Amino acid sequence: MAAAWAERGGKVLLVDADPQGSLGKALAAGSGQVEGLKGVLEGGLSLDAACLQTRLPGLRVLPHGRVDSADHTRWLQDGQEPDFWNRLWEQAQAEGVDWLILDTAAGVHGLTLGVLRKSDHVLVPQQAEPLASHSLPMFLELVGELTREYEGGRICGIVITMLDFERSESLEVAQELRRALPGDFLCQTVLPRDPLLLKASWHGLPLCLLGPEARQSAHVFSQLIAEIGFRLGSTGPSPYEQSSDSSQPLPFIV
Repeated sequence: MAAAWAERGGKVLLVDADPQGSLGKALAAGSGQVEGLKGVLEGGLSLDAACLQTRLPGLRVLPHGRVDSADHTRWLQDGQEPDFWNRLWEQAQAEGVDWLILDTAAGVHGLTLGVLRKSDHVLVPQQAEPLASHSLPMFLELVGELTREYEGGRICGIVITMLDFERSESLEVAQELRRALPGDFLCQTVLPRDPLLLKASWHGLPLCLLGPEARQSAHVFSQLIAEIGFRLGSTGPSPYEQSSDSSQPLPFIV
């Protein structure tokens, strides 16, 4: 999704806010040994020094990076507070980032809790699998409480992912979600189970750079960002366009 926005001309910062560092590890070997996010938030590191550059000019990735085991519990506790994230937000704002997107661990705890409290919008990926769907009602209730308490973290959509069109169980989960959720919650765009996604992850590439074979698969993310842009009230050809006035807030999405 971040790559799709960057392809359309946006300046995108994708942040790995998962303590396991899965996103960074998928994109670059050794990313777990760099300072990354912790260096930006607590070590005075600039985004230029901490980010991984990509083959897309508008896309940078900030890996989670290294956190010493002795400091891990403290890091997760501090990360629950919204003000903990201010330095990242301020640097992204100063550098003219159009979209600040944070990939978090599942659940509502640790860094994920702090990001939910700080964020402007929440996009929820929901796997079309029976066990995965059982936790969604509790998650939505918790996000609703955070929205009322912190006036942020509003859900801009729930997108069905890993939909297997050849499995009746997967299709039934998707149908049940559409019946159970308000129409404006569930995105019309669906992300299917696609072996090309696994291949792209293995090579550390977004789908759009995997080659001609992935063009159709990558198009679904273009559809998704168009829908998200519409949901956020964007107009014009670029859903991430913003005023040149630096005081305007940039979208902060988890």
